[in-house]
Amino acid sequence: MDIQFKFDSLTHELLSTHEDKLVSLNSYEKEALKLIYEMLVSKVDLSAITLKKISDSYTSIFRGEYNDFVRFKITDRTKWISIRITESDRDLYCNSPLFIAQKNKNQLHWKAKINSIDDIHNFKSLIINSCLSTQCDYFLK
Repeated sequence: MDIQFKFDSLTHELLSTHEDKLVSLNSYEKEALKLIYEMLVSKVDLSAITLKKISDSYTSIFRGEYNDFVRFKITDRTKWISIRITESDRDLYCNSPLFIAQKNKNQLHWKAKINSIDDIHNFKSLIINSCLSTQCDYFLK
């Protein structure tokens, strides 16, 4: 199930383009999504951004059909974000404490545990770079 990535300009509440198809997000995930929206709003055309619930385990944010540049799950007990790291960012963040939870640095997505929604600010440049990247298949080469 997916919806366009739209927010009400006044309340910043998540809106659906299909009234009968809402991606179910808890309050923490809505807050995280709002923060990511604020990071991207001046950088990318948000009409190309969609949310998808491919799994019950997490929510994905896509730019286009194949670039799921962010995945996240945030509940009372579990808090993590996974970012599709660009090739240039891989070198910069390979030994970063931000990704201490990511053991296999050859994977497309790097997972990071977070303690609070505010920790997502630490990933701003990575999220923007990943969203803007057109190299969705560089590991398939």
